[in-house]
Amino acid sequence: VITGEGCSDGQTAAGKLPWIVAEAAGQAGVPAVLLSGALGAGYEILESRFAALCSLSAGPGTLEEALQSAPEQLRRQGRNLASLLAASSVRN
Repeated sequence: VITGEGCSDGQTAAGKLPWIVAEAAGQAGVPAVLLSGALGAGYEILESRFAALCSLSAGPGTLEEALQSAPEQLRRQGRNLASLLAASSVRN
């Protein structure tokens, strides 16, 4: 399962939708991947629930920089997720 939100942080684990989606996926024996615009303070707790955490942001920047780089960042993360899924299907 791939889920996400704009900024994932410690609050995500307090019952935000991606956390609930990952919980349901885990109960079904399916790994969940989190794709976020950015990872914020306390994101480390998310590693306990998600198989992988992916961020579009490479670090702090302006809104203009984020909007300008978004298409390339989405393509890059899409390739990464496709590779991750392909690798996991080879093992199964």
